[in-house]
Amino acid sequence: MEQGTWSRIDSYRRIRTRVPEVAELVSVWWLGFRAKMNLEMLSPSTTYVVYLVFKIARDSRGLSGPATAAIRTWESAVKTKGPRCTVFLMNGHHVTEEYYAPQERSDGWMEVRLGEFFVNREDYRVLCLKFKLVEDKDIEKKGLIIQGIEFRPKLYM
Repeated sequence: MEQGTWSRIDSYRRIRTRVPEVAELVSVWWLGFRAKMNLEMLSPSTTYVVYLVFKIARDSRGLSGPATAAIRTWESAVKTKGPRCTVFLMNGHHVTEEYYAPQERSDGWMEVRLGEFFVNREDYRVLCLKFKLVEDKDIEKKGLIIQGIEFRPKLYM
């Protein structure tokens, strides 16, 4: 991971929850993370939606601005760029086709949609998720508590 994100041991602290470990952002000036996953681990012929599961601490700062999320896949040397979306971590923003706002879950955590992708039959691609808080790099960011990233089959209604 890049310096100034979750990889810096002095930038976050561990918290006990129903999952073995979560991280709370203590203090950084810019925020971004990446996640990778082999698609062969998921069910084939299925569209998945990706969610960031998190909480915002009472003493949070610098988290109200927009963030971008992008999902890309690659197989061997061929990269496929997926669409980018704009997400907000704080309430007060309306959900549109271009913007995703957080929703409260029944377990007390928040979640925000980061995008979706389709898994083909016998899919050996690797998925890469990138998240970046776009807000001013001169503003301290703190108080984001991340439980994890969830991949769920898309429900069609």
